[in-house]
Amino acid sequence: MYDKGVSTLDAGATAMAVAGANPTADSMLDGVNLIPFLTGKKK
Repeated sequence: MYDKGVSTLDAGATAMAVAGANPTADSMLDGVNLIPFLTGKKK
């Protein structure tokens, strides 16, 4: 479960991660990659 708010910025970071990029290292996005939370790897 992800208790924090989700925004369109998170969608961009998540899409970059799905494409194989590292959103934190490859860009200046403020969003959060939500894949670890959706797959249950992070709580």
